[in-house]
Amino acid sequence: MSASIRFDNEKQVVRQVCERLLRWGYSLGNVSDGEELMGATATKNATMTEIVEWSSCAESGQILFYAPHTGKRCSLILIYGNSPQEVVADLSAQDEDTLTVFTEHVDSALELTGILGN
Repeated sequence: MSASIRFDNEKQVVRQVCERLLRWGYSLGNVSDGEELMGATATKNATMTEIVEWSSCAESGQILFYAPHTGKRCSLILIYGNSPQEVVADLSAQDEDTLTVFTEHVDSALELTGILGN
């Protein structure tokens, strides 16, 4: 697979995971390209394409969400350049309970993309 196709596939996975998290009640906080924050106002007004593009400007990025019902912070930590299966490199959350639920949701979203187990 060419680097260009792999990168497009990685961005597609990130987009699909983010869209599912938003549908499941998470709200978007902020986006980092690994060096700079997009900014809360810009993030609020951005399309999903712009959010994913910003998160992929450098080799790593982070997308902050707020959990439904609790409002606690949780993040996708992204590493671009390996494979679509590895683009969501890690997760973080404000506390262990939030991390447990967020991990389940992200795993479900990844499963729905068809990327897990491939």
